[in-house]
Amino acid sequence: MNYLYLFVISLTLIACNQNDADEVEDLSQMPNVIYQDTVIGWSIEVPAIWRIQTQEQIAAINEKGVESTEAAVGSKMDLNLLKNVFSFTKDSANMFQSIHEVYEGDEAEWKVHNADLKELFYSVYANQGARLDSSETTVSNIGGVKFQCYEILFYDNAENINMVQIFYSALLDGRDFSVSMCVTDEQNRRELLAIWENSTFTKPK
Repeated sequence: MNYLYLFVISLTLIACNQNDADEVEDLSQMPNVIYQDTVIGWSIEVPAIWRIQTQEQIAAINEKGVESTEAAVGSKMDLNLLKNVFSFTKDSANMFQSIHEVYEGDEAEWKVHNADLKELFYSVYANQGARLDSSETTVSNIGGVKFQCYEILFYDNAENINMVQIFYSALLDGRDFSVSMCVTDEQNRRELLAIWENSTFTKPK
C-alpha cells in the first residue's frame, strides 16, 4: 500500500487542529484564481479569500506531524514526493488539500486500497485520542468523474461535532487522485463544497 496520501491528508488534519487565531484579510475585491493541473486534466476556480498555499507552506505544515504519522504507518515518508499536492485555506481550521500519484493496480485493487485507507485514517485518528465517527462510502459525480466519498466526524467532550473531514477519491488514467476538506461549520462546508463541485475535468494534455 502506498501511504503518501495517508501521510499528506493526516497532516492536513493536524494543521486544522492547531486552531490558531488567524487574521483573515479582506480579499473580497481580489479576482478569483483558476488552478489547472494538466497531468490529470483538472481545473478549479478558487475565490481569493481561500488562499492558495505554496509548496514551502505545505511542506512546513507537513513537517509538524512527520514522526507521529511515520510511527502509525511503520514507514519513512519522502517529502520530495509532495510536488503533486495542491492546497488552499481560509484559516487554520478550514482547508482543502489534494494529491495525485501513479497507481499501478487495476480498478478492483484500487477500490480495496481506498477502503483500506479509510479504515487506516480512522484508526490513526482514534489512536491520537480523537472522538470520531465515519459515514458510509458513496459515489459522487464531480465534473463528469465518479468519486468515492465519505466523511469522518470529530466530536468535542460534549458530543458536539466540532470538525468534519470530507474525502473524495478517484482513479484517473492510472493515477490515484484524492481530495480532503477540513471544515468547522456549515457555512464553510457549503462554500468549500461549492468550489470543489464546480471543478472541471478534461483529458490530460
